[in-house]
Amino acid sequence: MDVETWSVIFGAIVAISTCVYVFFTWKMLNENKLMREALIEPQMIFYLEATENHADLFYIKIQNIGAGIAKMLRFEISQDLEFEGVIRRLRDIPLFSEGFNSFPPGYKDEYLLFSSQKFDRQDIEKAKLIFKASYKSINGNLKEEWYTLKFSQIAARGNLKPPGSYIGNISYRLEKIDKHIEKIVDLKKKENQN
Repeated sequence: MDVETWSVIFGAIVAISTCVYVFFTWKMLNENKLMREALIEPQMIFYLEATENHADLFYIKIQNIGAGIAKMLRFEISQDLEFEGVIRRLRDIPLFSEGFNSFPPGYKDEYLLFSSQKFDRQDIEKAKLIFKASYKSINGNLKEEWYTLKFSQIAARGNLKPPGSYIGNISYRLEKIDKHIEKIVDLKKKENQN
């Protein structure tokens, strides 16, 4: 082969290599842009929970698990708690009725909704909350998400005695200690009266 043929082959290899290099550089820049955007994107989650010690208390919990601030958090409630005697409905909670201007990353909030001691279990298992949460990121990107939270998914949870977590266990043990102290105090009062 002569020099001219080698020159054409080498030129083609360099051109193909340059195209591949440009493609991968574009992919890396695009990925870096997505990573930077992810660092300022909020991600709001809403869920129902019953406490470990008192499985009859139902809470709605709110958390920003994203890395950015959720701004202008607003709600549209489609279905609220409708049975009588609840401690709070969503529309009674200022966060849900008025919204929130900024919800920082990692921030958590919770609201007690009701105690199941007052209600029939079947009514609780039929109950659900349906709402839309709208919020913006720092860049002004609007997120709108619909949530359907069903009480049937947590109403059947058991009440562990003692609770499985360390925090729950501490509370459980303190309650037992309180009861023992009350018994001792009552015995001492009876001894002093005699």
